[in-house]
Amino acid sequence: MEKTVHIVLADDDYQVLSALRLVLEQEPAWLVVNEFHNAAEMVHYFENACQQAQDASNGVDTSQSPILLIDWELPGFQPKKHIREIRRLCPGIKIMGLSVRLAAHWNASPSQVDAFVSKSEAPERVIVALQELML
Repeated sequence: MEKTVHIVLADDDYQVLSALRLVLEQEPAWLVVNEFHNAAEMVHYFENACQQAQDASNGVDTSQSPILLIDWELPGFQPKKHIREIRRLCPGIKIMGLSVRLAAHWNASPSQVDAFVSKSEAPERVIVALQELML
């Protein structure tokens, strides 16, 4: 049986969230577990969810860490601060940045994100990037 991959979406554009969810639901082993519209909600979720997962396993279980797809222009999002905090809370998390601005890709350092996809690219590009993250 294939392991379920938990995916967290963070974008303030409801149409983008809906489109991402539609694309991701085509993969049976992928499950969108939560969606956020601002950075504060997202960080609060990871503070609780990752701590609960660590408590349940009496340590850090990076094999069940989620994948975060985050809009680089998410309201309140401070990439260096928030990515560092999320990685501290969930050490095995994979993070994919999303943006409509090409410059955002160049400003996101490899230490911050594991992948970066332009929102203007075909939906299949998100699928391929996620598959590459899981290798």
